[in-house]
Amino acid sequence: MHIPYIKKVFKDSDIKLVPIVVGSVSFEKAQAIAGELADYFKDEENFFVVSTDFCHWGVRFGYMPYDEEYCKERGVDCNIVSDYIRALDHEGIELVEKQSGKDFKDYLARTKNTI
Repeated sequence: MHIPYIKKVFKDSDIKLVPIVVGSVSFEKAQAIAGELADYFKDEENFFVVSTDFCHWGVRFGYMPYDEEYCKERGVDCNIVSDYIRALDHEGIELVEKQSGKDFKDYLARTKNTI
């Protein structure tokens, strides 16, 4: 899905794409994968596109939380599902930007978000 955008940005540049697809893995496995990629992340010649579709809400996914306390903390109306999902996802994004695997792991355990 990202390839057309990458091609547009890099135009006729000679680039190599290495797709890496990771499903649901344990925190320990994620740390191991990150360790294997660490040298590539440090090399400024490399460019990474990391993507997720975040929350999967609904009966089909077995995920329809309702947490009034969470809504109060985040200033969200729990009765508006899209606002609740947005709050969940934005908290997740904030933690990704913080680059703390432990905090993100704790967030997933606390919210059970289906990222």
